[in-house]
Amino acid sequence: MPTTPQGFQERLATLGQHLSDQGALVLEMVEAGFDHLFAPSHSGLLALEAAEERVDRADVAIERAAVDLLGDATDAGNGLHDVAAGGQHRLPEADLRRLLTIVKINNELERIADAALACATLGQRLADAGTGSNQPAPTPPTTFRVLTNSVVGILRDAMKALATGDVRLARVVLQSDEAVEAFKAALLQDAQDRLRQGTLDPAAAFLLLEISTAAHAIAEHATNIAEQLLYLHTGTIVRHVEGKWLDVPVTADPARPEHG
Repeated sequence: MPTTPQGFQERLATLGQHLSDQGALVLEMVEAGFDHLFAPSHSGLLALEAAEERVDRADVAIERAAVDLLGDATDAGNGLHDVAAGGQHRLPEADLRRLLTIVKINNELERIADAALACATLGQRLADAGTGSNQPAPTPPTTFRVLTNSVVGILRDAMKALATGDVRLARVVLQSDEAVEAFKAALLQDAQDRLRQGTLDPAAAFLLLEISTAAHAIAEHATNIAEQLLYLHTGTIVRHVEGKWLDVPVTADPARPEHG
């Protein structure tokens, strides 16, 4: 059944709310996953696995609703059915852009949830490595808190920008990703130093590397969300070129960013 412009807007708004709800759930999951690194428990890991399943179900539901909405809006290729206008109504570009952005951000959120569960799972493996030995179970160094707190802050800002349409905050998210990269590099250097000194087990070092990589991936997905929000609200594509974020008008060749 074709839908009316008003019906399309109502369903689009509902999809946006579902996406915000998904973002809130994913943020909670990331916070719990990072907390699990410093206070691991098998019950906590099970709770995170259950949360990840809820995220997966919501991801599928949002995707399905978006596909259904687009299908109804373009039923038989005729566009929105507008009785008041006496015929069919072309789907506005801004509305189509918003719908596509919802689909893309929904995918990013699902991948963030996967990375959060990966962090917690790796943290549990790190904790279990000490089971049955005379050595205390290895845990991430306290400096990991700097990394995880930064990632949570970036994701929280991205979710706030999503809810409010705050373009300025979305740009802050883009700039913050560089700090996470610096924290990760410092942690890896510390791990290498400790390996050379013989104060860090190689297996534990490998797990710490994987944890920091998964945490950084969360920040990168949050950056992708910020990019999508900037495109949605400004019509501008942003690209990271030579250490700087550059705006690329959609009318320009994306392969040739304009400096200035």
